[in-house]
Amino acid sequence: MILLQNGLGYIPVGHWSEIRAFGITKVLWVNIIPNSSNSLQNIYSKCEMEFSNKPNKSIEYRNGTFPKTAIFIPCSKEKRCIDNPANQYSTAAVNLMQIDLPNQWQHLIGGRRAMNPCIFQCPQTVPAINLYNGHFYRSVDFNWGGILNMVKAGWLRIYVISACYGIIDIRESIQDYDAVMNRCNRLRCRYRLPCKCGATLWNHNKLEDVICDLLGILQPERIFGYFSGNTTWAGPGAKYRYFFNEGLDRALGAGLNPKCAGCFFNQNGRGIGPIYNGLAEVFVQHSGSNFDCNFGPNLINHPFTRGNVMISYDQIV
Repeated sequence: MILLQNGLGYIPVGHWSEIRAFGITKVLWVNIIPNSSNSLQNIYSKCEMEFSNKPNKSIEYRNGTFPKTAIFIPCSKEKRCIDNPANQYSTAAVNLMQIDLPNQWQHLIGGRRAMNPCIFQCPQTVPAINLYNGHFYRSVDFNWGGILNMVKAGWLRIYVISACYGIIDIRESIQDYDAVMNRCNRLRCRYRLPCKCGATLWNHNKLEDVICDLLGILQPERIFGYFSGNTTWAGPGAKYRYFFNEGLDRALGAGLNPKCAGCFFNQNGRGIGPIYNGLAEVFVQHSGSNFDCNFGPNLINHPFTRGNVMISYDQIV
């Protein structure tokens, strides 16, 4: 078995076509299967042979196309049945790699390794968009097709803040998992229940700096988040928004200069379902304006309302 460079998990040795699909160029660690005829050197050499002279498939700016807009959204507890082709959007896997995070790659990989026990160790992986099925993702529904076309065109990037994987491209190939973004005592997090303590673990692995590093490389003109809760650790969903806001603030402090940046959030309202349904509707409307900079500020004085939920905008830039 091998642990891939992006920390996704284990793939049986010999499944080279599956490994290539991840766009991985290195193998960090090898656990030789008992009675296996593959020595560590043979495995490493074969991987290097398979990946040599292959184009880098991670993100478009490597080919000279920089995304104008970067979107950040939360993961979801509910997952799709990945065995059903009818539930899948057509998209090639695009994974974060070390070139995307030149200063913080080891923190991302360290966090993913620590969360590896939370991953269901099955060989099948799918792009994140085909796995997540919570209220936000279901509410966007058929609009995902048009939004993904913007992503494929190269000017839009969508990232998911994940309790298990830290930060992922919405097209990144991942495995099903069970983890939550909660805060725990660090000793309990490390030795007993890492899957229940995602917020503490990712705070320890500097997810804020990972997001800062990613934004520094992307240099997008527009940056938006769609999260529930406040900017602190308190309240349901607040950890996701905390990591987004803190990562963005650090990037701005390091010299990032976007035209506009901010976070859509629930100003009022209760219930995870209604809140994320409201955020999803705002996300779809915003995409219809090609993520115009004026869309968010307009919600400050005229919030989006649906039932008891009120969605407003925190203008950061």
